[in-house]
Amino acid sequence: MLPCDQAHCVRTARRAEELSLTYGVSEEERGLLVRAALLHDIGKGGAELGFAVRVLQRLPFSREVKRRMARIWPHGESALRVLEDHPGIGGEKLRRMGACRRLIGLVAEHHCPTTKLGEILKRADDG
Repeated sequence: MLPCDQAHCVRTARRAEELSLTYGVSEEERGLLVRAALLHDIGKGGAELGFAVRVLQRLPFSREVKRRMARIWPHGESALRVLEDHPGIGGEKLRRMGACRRLIGLVAEHHCPTTKLGEILKRADDG
């Protein structure tokens, strides 16, 4: 991961811990949440994610329009796919490493959470 992504994950972990105290999360779940926050963007690792593609991902265009625009840059289309799919990619990496199912689930769904901890992680990630 790039240093800016690493710093983002640390900030997200700090916010997740603060939010977990606000929401009355147990100490055990708080530890899980902080670990998930530190690892939530692991799916981005190893990809050539240029600044332009990172900006493009945040624009309010359809996925197809973004993909067509990404073709302008070398590796742009594949980098955009990694940015869009990094939660699932990260979950799969953690599964192959033998991580616990709850950690995998939190990382894999951190953009579209289905649990209270997932909602906290998403809020922490959104800043």
